[in-house]
Amino acid sequence: MSKVAVVSCSEYELEELERQITQALSLLGDFSYLTDKKILIKPNFLSPNIASSAVTTHPKFILAVVRVLKRYSTQLYLGDSPGIGSLEAVLAQLKLKEDLIAEGVNIVEFSDSTSRKVNGVVCKQFTLAKIVDEVDYIISLPKLKTHGMTYYTGAIKNQFGLVPGLLKPKQHYVYKEKEQFAHMLLDLHLAVKPTLAIMDGVVAMEGNGPRNGTPRHMGVILASRDLLALDSTACRMIQLDYMKVPYLKVGATRNLGAVNEKNIEVVGEPWQKFRQEKFHHISHEISLLDFIPFLKYLPLEKMVYRVVRTFFIPKPKLISSKCIGCSECEKVCPSQPKSIQMVDKKPKFSYKSCIRCFCCQEMCPVGALKAKKGL
Repeated sequence: MSKVAVVSCSEYELEELERQITQALSLLGDFSYLTDKKILIKPNFLSPNIASSAVTTHPKFILAVVRVLKRYSTQLYLGDSPGIGSLEAVLAQLKLKEDLIAEGVNIVEFSDSTSRKVNGVVCKQFTLAKIVDEVDYIISLPKLKTHGMTYYTGAIKNQFGLVPGLLKPKQHYVYKEKEQFAHMLLDLHLAVKPTLAIMDGVVAMEGNGPRNGTPRHMGVILASRDLLALDSTACRMIQLDYMKVPYLKVGATRNLGAVNEKNIEVVGEPWQKFRQEKFHHISHEISLLDFIPFLKYLPLEKMVYRVVRTFFIPKPKLISSKCIGCSECEKVCPSQPKSIQMVDKKPKFSYKSCIRCFCCQEMCPVGALKAKKGL
């Protein structure tokens, strides 16, 4: 039985955060094994945005975690590989760097890399930030948000930031299909083995996440040693069927953690207290192959799949009035050849080659792209 600690926290006030995070960890048991160990803190630093936008783990949430962990060890490291911009730019936007230095935290750019083998389903070896080999434990600080490709992003997806820089879009291209990508994320989880996740759900993000959605106050902190259990519990809070989140659906079959509610013990406050009504989700992919599975065995499989992909699967859609012509979407597109070409300072899509990774929607700095529903 996996434990997920659920505690309330009404606002980003440092003393309250520290008190409630301490409470969450006490509900999970003994963490004395962290004493005098090297610990990497991995927040969600997707891009340089202000704290109130709910794009990143809140800076005060991070500082509260640092203060709690300092009771065990002073050998604390913090780093991430943002999808856009640099770690320095994110820290500057959050006004966090000086506070971290004052707390004695070592800030780590993920510029150096290491290779790690894993007995994964789709991936047998990862290139990761070198710091993962230099610390004893990794603690993930995800933000509760919606996501264009995986519909929800939390503790498991947060580990993708341990893959340095431009290697992340490459992973999207190699593992094009959602199930493949889900297995890759779980293979990464197996390779990294974080010891704990503490989720910032004080203010979550709904709608056009993970960068251009709408902040949504939830007033909750979740913590668990089982990251799959934490993520599936968070999905219940926002009334999102975990079987619609690819890596949770796949995770239910791989025995890497608990996903089904009957295998999870929620300690602290009942998760139902934080259930959100009308939480705005991202459009889900529905495939004819889900309803007529024998189609995949027919000679016309590829033709059928192209039709399904064209008409039924959500795709990135431009909101022309918001576009500023920065071409960031073209730069991050991992397809080869690229599915986006800038024409008259506007992105033009080739949906035949588009792999529906939604990197463009994720990285657009002004929210000019969204997931358009299929038929």
